[in-house]
Amino acid sequence: MEWKFSEKLFFRFIFIYVLIFIHSFSFPHHFIPDLGKFTEPFFESIVKFSAKYVFQIHHAYYPQLVSDSTGFYIHAFNLIFISIFISAIWGFIDRRRMNYVRLQYWFFVMIRYYLALQLFEYGFSKFFKWQFYFPEPNTLFKTIGNTPKDLLYWSSMGTSRLYSMFTGGMEILAAALLLFRRSFLFGAIVALGIMVNVLMINLGFDISVKLYSGFLLLLCVILIYPSAKKLFGFFFSDKTVSNEKQSPDFLMAKHRKFYLIVKILVVGMILGDTLSLYFKTGNFNDDEYPRPFMHGAYEVKMFVRNSDTISKSDPARWKMVFIHRRGYFITQDMNDEMEDYVLNIDEFGNKLVIQSPDGTVKTFFTYSKTGQDDYSLTGKLKGDSLTVHLKKIDLSKLPLNDEDFHWTIDE
Repeated sequence: MEWKFSEKLFFRFIFIYVLIFIHSFSFPHHFIPDLGKFTEPFFESIVKFSAKYVFQIHHAYYPQLVSDSTGFYIHAFNLIFISIFISAIWGFIDRRRMNYVRLQYWFFVMIRYYLALQLFEYGFSKFFKWQFYFPEPNTLFKTIGNTPKDLLYWSSMGTSRLYSMFTGGMEILAAALLLFRRSFLFGAIVALGIMVNVLMINLGFDISVKLYSGFLLLLCVILIYPSAKKLFGFFFSDKTVSNEKQSPDFLMAKHRKFYLIVKILVVGMILGDTLSLYFKTGNFNDDEYPRPFMHGAYEVKMFVRNSDTISKSDPARWKMVFIHRRGYFITQDMNDEMEDYVLNIDEFGNKLVIQSPDGTVKTFFTYSKTGQDDYSLTGKLKGDSLTVHLKKIDLSKLPLNDEDFHWTIDE
């Protein structure tokens, strides 16, 4: 069937926009080549030009093409005009020689496999509790009022392995359906529902990657669009809808074995890329994965500053200390204000080496065991000599009540 001029025009624009967007920024994988690593500097230079001369941005901003940075939004805007320009050149030189039916087929194959890759990536991450991991000790002791709503959502999701596995399982199911010609439409519909929910969560809880989740939603719409009339008839009319031929005419039988081999290799690469990290670490349930040394929440039983024992009436006294599994030493004062330090543990020298995120403060504490999981810290911080006695809290007994804390030593 011959395509109308408007259909060709729209297809060229969408084809170019999607193709450039996918390959214009870095998205590292384990096995699959990261082509965006090489093209990203070029597109960032265009972002800087547009920011200065089009949007008149003269204040500091983040030009890198990551998350929801200003640069990423400008990049998405720039690609509209880049795609229009390239599609106009394409239309000028086309001269009716292009087989748009065949090109659309392979374009949809690319979208299906790209979307499946991302859904497998996020799906396995949820299923194995890597994305929504169990809240860190400092998060558990942070008041709701002092917790950003994105972290609040993330932490709530992390407390339920069942729901995390369910949401991850749905994404894995949608990804698997997208890999097959007979089921990809149903997979795209499932993925559409998933991505609408993801986008609304990102918008509603101010979670990053709003732009990218919106792009993945667009890919679902592109896959469903050619079947929109058929789906409308199926759901909203009594007309019988006939199935289209499952195999396009240009996929000749003599080439099917070759296509099958290529498909097996590509699917194997996708699954290997998205599953390799879990097999490498052996972590298929992050809730039960061993935590680093000293990881946990500690009640400060005694706080000595410059040889003076400080009571809890002093707001600067430490109330709690947290050891974060990603290398942070976090203190909580009596007003529940928290302060983060980058942490490196020297187990051979019995030292906790800490520094402020900006690098202005760097010091260390010598630690010694005073019980099975209790420690005494001695060192200097911000010009004060400190001795701190810590008692580890059993987080399996949460929620804790006031009687679980015993302020007896320094009161």
